[in-house]
Amino acid sequence: MLRRIILGFFFLSLSLAAYSADLDTVLTSMKDKYKTVEDKVKTIKMTAQTTADFENKEVVTKNVTYKKGNKMRVETEPVKTIPEIPEEYLRAVNIYDGENLWIISQGETQKLPVSQTEMEQGSPLSDISWIEDLRDKISLAGEETINGVDCYVLKMSQPYELSLYISKDSYDWIKMVQNIKGQSLEIIRRDFRPIEGVEGFEIPYEIDVKLNGTPVTKTEVLSVSVNEELPDSLFVVKQRPVKGESLPPKGKVEKGTEEKEKKDSEDAAWSDLEKLSY
Repeated sequence: MLRRIILGFFFLSLSLAAYSADLDTVLTSMKDKYKTVEDKVKTIKMTAQTTADFENKEVVTKNVTYKKGNKMRVETEPVKTIPEIPEEYLRAVNIYDGENLWIISQGETQKLPVSQTEMEQGSPLSDISWIEDLRDKISLAGEETINGVDCYVLKMSQPYELSLYISKDSYDWIKMVQNIKGQSLEIIRRDFRPIEGVEGFEIPYEIDVKLNGTPVTKTEVLSVSVNEELPDSLFVVKQRPVKGESLPPKGKVEKGTEEKEKKDSEDAAWSDLEKLSY
């Protein structure tokens, strides 16, 4: 009897191993899918509405995202706000020109040195090129079902904790959990819909974000169009930057009152950058 159990377990293990994917297969399948889509989709325009929770009160913005190659522009306008948050605080244009992120708001233009990897993570329009940067640090940790979707689970512990849930059928990422500096960020993408005219390309029409387990934003996509003509001028900053043109190493010690004020400003800018990375 014991011999039969041992043999049964042995053959079951062989069977499971035969049907289990390896990390390289999962990453290659993801890359092949997005490469095919990339060849067909040259530009994307997406309109969405984001609802944020601010002390149990709703703040709603409308966002129009333009993507052309590795460049991106996001225009944000207020739809519904509260007295604590004036409308001008919600009105902004963010431009990624392929090298830097420009934030234009309240009459000021700020430049932040943000990499393509940081831009791609969490974007509903992103491919998985940034996963290649993590290939040597990530592992296939198992399988899990997320909102009815059977997924592969990829995990990484350095330089930060990352869990990524990849659909077995579509190879889209369904859920991402990042733990950075004691903060836990969770992004869930659902309601994937095909884009007409581009076989194999689906967009998540709902994106939920939680911070430390608490829901903070819910984004609903209103419309998507692909391969429209988008002028290069959309991704060019015309205003002269008034602050944050370059950021020195964080924590640099300055002497004197003038230097201290400069350092305080720089630390604030770094704080904003760190928040963006979440």
